[in-house]
Order: sequence, then structure tokens, then C-alpha cells
Amino acid sequence: MLDQPKERDLLQLLDARWGERKYVCVGLDPVYERIPLSVPGRHEGSDVDRLEKAVAFYNFCVMQVNATADIAAAYKPNTAFFEAAGGWGYELLGLLIRHIRREAPGVPIIVDAKRADIGKTNVGTAELIFDIYEADALTVNPYFGEEALRPFLSRPHKGVVVLCRTSNPGAGEFQNMLVRPSFEQLSALGLLDSEWESIPLYQWVAMQVRQWQTEGSCAVVVGATAPEELYETRLILPWATILIPGVGAQQGDLGKSVLNGMSAAQKAFLINAGSKELYASAGADFAQVTRAGVKTLNTSIGEILDAA
Repeated sequence: MLDQPKERDLLQLLDARWGERKYVCVGLDPVYERIPLSVPGRHEGSDVDRLEKAVAFYNFCVMQVNATADIAAAYKPNTAFFEAAGGWGYELLGLLIRHIRREAPGVPIIVDAKRADIGKTNVGTAELIFDIYEADALTVNPYFGEEALRPFLSRPHKGVVVLCRTSNPGAGEFQNMLVRPSFEQLSALGLLDSEWESIPLYQWVAMQVRQWQTEGSCAVVVGATAPEELYETRLILPWATILIPGVGAQQGDLGKSVLNGMSAAQKAFLINAGSKELYASAGADFAQVTRAGVKTLNTSIGEILDAA
């Protein structure tokens, strides 16, 4: 009998990338109008159907992956961009993930879908992302609580990346609101003797994530535009992986992001490379320009770590 292929383990994949001093997660966010005209499927004018869009999305992302496969710490395709091409977008997203696994077999794939619903609904999402697409991790919203997230949390070797304190300008509207945990909640976390009375919601999310570390690999998203919140989150989660978007177009501070986001072992964080790197060139050289941007970003991260 043939041996079954070994299941990919998110933390093992990330540890290998960090061991090679690779810290940049390449966001794959295809916007049709911004894709260079040299990409097959990209046309000028308004008579573009959904299949053509999906083909352009796929080709653009494949070329970016091919150019960065040896330097990326992770890839993060965002489902929302592929949804612009309807059903074809989802089909081509699946093909893109297959391509990444072939071209960059050691690089983990985080599907950025920000899913959250009641548990039985999440079962379908888990099957799509983890069984059909064979991705390594998924971003989720914690609003429905641990019970609803169990279809994701119960997956051995897979990653559950929980939105904690995001990078958008309006993030603090809810995420920084003060909440007062109940006696039962504090007791469950062993905080009855502490001074935790009213705390920001994002900190409570981080505390809950600490309790959710069961079979799966829990991580959190904290934006580079919130450096103090990032620091506080790292104190609560000393070893969990933190995905840090917002360096680049949103002008988050790279130095503060690295220093506030790294673990004691100077790892357990991913700096997301987004639209700034992805669309740095509108010419036929776009993929190589993206590669140069990712390489520069990773070099800068290494220099910050060396000086820490």
C-alpha cells in the first residue's frame, strides 16, 4: 500500500521561511483596471466579460508568484477581488492556489476571506478552503465566537487567522471600544486577581485567541497603522503569529511594526506586501518590479531585526 502524502503543517512551513529570514507575505489582490495590458486577458474598453477578467486575474497573479516564489514567506490571495469575476473568479482562484503549491511548494497559502458565520455554515467554508482549495490558512472574523469557529479551529495543521485590530482608518470604531468582561469570563482566563476591568475589544479578542490554541494554529491580524495596539497584542500573545498589513499604501511604520510585532525569538510575524508592491509598475516588467520591492522590504526587515 502506498503511503498517504504527509499533511502540510502551517507552523512548520512558516518556521522554515523564518529560518531563511523571509518575513514578507505577498498579497494577491488583482484589480482588473490596474493589471498591466501586457497580461493575457487584460483588455481596454468596457466589453470585458467575467471569464476574461478571471483569466487576467489568474495570469497576473501567476506571474507575480513566479517572480517571488523564492523570496516570499507566504501568499495571501483575497477572495473579494476574485469575486469580481463571479463563478469563474472562484474557479481561477482554485487554479492559482494549485499553481502556488507547485511553483512554491514550501510557501504557505493564506486565503483572505474574513469568513464568520454560525458553525454549520462554516463547515462548508472549511471544506472549500481546506479540502477543495487545499490552502494552509484562512482569515476569520471573531464576532460569532469560538463555538462558531470550531469547524476551522478543529482542523489539525491548518491556520485560523483572526481579525484583531485591523489597519483601516475606521478600525477603532469598534475594535478600540472598552468592554468589561464578566466574572465568568475573567475566571476562565485566570484574570480574577489582575487589574483587567475595562479593556479595548481588540485586547479581549487577543485573550480569547490565546485560549483557542487547540488543534489548529491560531494567528491574528493587527495593522501596521496601530503600532501601540500591535505592541499590546504581542504582550498578550507572545508566540502567536501576527499578520501585519498596512505597511506601504496605508503608510504604517515598518520599524515599529517589526519591533512591536516580533516574538522574543525575532519571528512569528508576517509583513504584508500589498498594492504598493503589486502595482509598482504598469509595464511588462511588473513582476520583476514586484520582486524587487518584496526583496527590498525583506532586506529592510532583516536590518531592523539585526539592529534590535
